Amino acid sequence: MRNTLMQQIYKLAAEDAVTAMPISTISVVGVAAGYRGKPVIRDVDVEFRGPGVHAIIGPNGSGKTTLLRVITGVIRPYRGDVLFDGRSIHREPEVKRLIGYMPAEIGLLPRLTLYENLETYLEILGYDRGFLEERLEALGRVLPLDDILHRMVGAMSTGQRVRAGLVRTLIHDPEVVVLDEPTRGLDIVLARQVREMLQDIARDRMVIMTTHLAHELLELSSHVTVMKSGRVLFSGSIDEFRRSLADRPVTLHIRTATPIDDVLENLGVEFQRKAYSYYIVRLPSLNEAPRLLTELPRHTGILELREDLDELVKALYEG
Repeated sequence: MRNTLMQQIYKLAAEDAVTAMPISTISVVGVAAGYRGKPVIRDVDVEFRGPGVHAIIGPNGSGKTTLLRVITGVIRPYRGDVLFDGRSIHREPEVKRLIGYMPAEIGLLPRLTLYENLETYLEILGYDRGFLEERLEALGRVLPLDDILHRMVGAMSTGQRVRAGLVRTLIHDPEVVVLDEPTRGLDIVLARQVREMLQDIARDRMVIMTTHLAHELLELSSHVTVMKSGRVLFSGSIDEFRRSLADRPVTLHIRTATPIDDVLENLGVEFQRKAYSYYIVRLPSLNEAPRLLTELPRHTGILELREDLDELVKALYEG
């Protein structure tokens, strides 16, 4: 999947004489929104600008998913608005065509094949079958489609469903890609492939995504927005956020296929082996996490990785 996705898309764009994506801005202005009249997010003002990955983090129930649904026009705010380059997403429905959205549940109809899902989705957006075939031909050069295109979504594996969801998200060539925890439930190898693909996509367009994973945040993001109790507590560059973590220790829980004592000792990190292949690793700073994950060789067979990013956010912004 790596294979420099955006380089291939650039090549396709040149061959088809397609112009480069413009730099876009999404402005969330004074938004309050929720469900059944009960607000989940309140007085949210935040801006997402230009290419790059904008990560939204925060504890469960902080309003991350609700914010994504408002940004993509899935739900209307009780008050406030969302502007895409100055145009209201909620008052001008055609603006939604510029956004691709993959919710946490992927958002595909399980009793239809991927192809049938794509037909239905593009028909709603007003595109014809000719456009669908053109986009499938383009995406098929950078994403493997043969095993999923005519497969019923309900019969797909988790990895296939995520790949199918990404195809649906990108099928109309959006300027902004919005993803709700795109690597949730994936094994560490497939999650790494998805992250690499998102890095490529973000070279020339905006990606807005939620995550609970600290290493994913530090590896991918150019900007970070922190939410808690329905409000934005911080929004700024990843470097600004890193500085706030400089003296914050973090604990990682790692489960592997084989013991990794020697690897961890060579890296000079503090750890405790709780079982045959289950480790608790303590780092002096969250900024050390990417180095650890880069240095751990692939043959160690990491099966699970958890860290307390939500607890860290609570500690940083307590009160």
